[in-house]
Amino acid sequence: MTINASPVSFAEGGGSGPCLGCLVRAHGVCDCLDATDLKIAADLSRRVVYPAGAALALEGLGAPQVHNVRSGVARLARSMPDGRRQIIGFALPGDFIGLSAANPPGCAIEAVTDMTACVFSKHAFEAMAVQRPHLLLRLHHLAGTELHAVQDQLLLLGRRTASEKLASFLLHMHRRWRRIAATEAESQFVPLPMGRRDIADYLGLTVETVSRTFTRFARSSLVGLVPNGAHLLAADDLQRLASGGSPRASGHGADT
Repeated sequence: MTINASPVSFAEGGGSGPCLGCLVRAHGVCDCLDATDLKIAADLSRRVVYPAGAALALEGLGAPQVHNVRSGVARLARSMPDGRRQIIGFALPGDFIGLSAANPPGCAIEAVTDMTACVFSKHAFEAMAVQRPHLLLRLHHLAGTELHAVQDQLLLLGRRTASEKLASFLLHMHRRWRRIAATEAESQFVPLPMGRRDIADYLGLTVETVSRTFTRFARSSLVGLVPNGAHLLAADDLQRLASGGSPRASGHGADT
């Protein structure tokens, strides 16, 4: 498994300044930085290409780096004493991961797909942030968003049926991908590069239950399944199902 690293280019994508051509900057921590700050950030970071399956951080050990995801998807996971795995979340392009003061340190972070990230020394990034209140404010905003996502996850793992969980997951991922790909705002396609086992470990279900529920959704014309994704064919019905109601169309009922 080969992990490649290189300096971050100052003028990527034809931009006129440091990192100004980055396609995900507007969605991430760097959005608050001006051209001068972006050049400093570029000097402090390196671009790392991770192949699918590579570990960005190990559970219980953490990592001395933080990652700004540029492309690809990563999973954040914790292991239970009996060996079961709980996936806490999925990092998409624009997400900033690894800046945690937890003790013992953090969860395992692994590449789901081939991915590229701007990698900073945690110490260097923290020193940069301390000198820039606008960056601290941006981090505070992102932390609040992450806390809200954790609260949603707790609700998702609570007293919900498998159908409600999967419907909520599909709608949640659709919103996240649509925010990143603004040019595809009207698209009803949801990229799902993670496998059924990853989805099951995120939703607290078995792989078999996730597969059966996907099949039921497809047969009921709620979704159209394609490799590495799904088309939302009845988003309103999925929303009602995710909220604990019953879709209007026949055959879309929830399970127990």
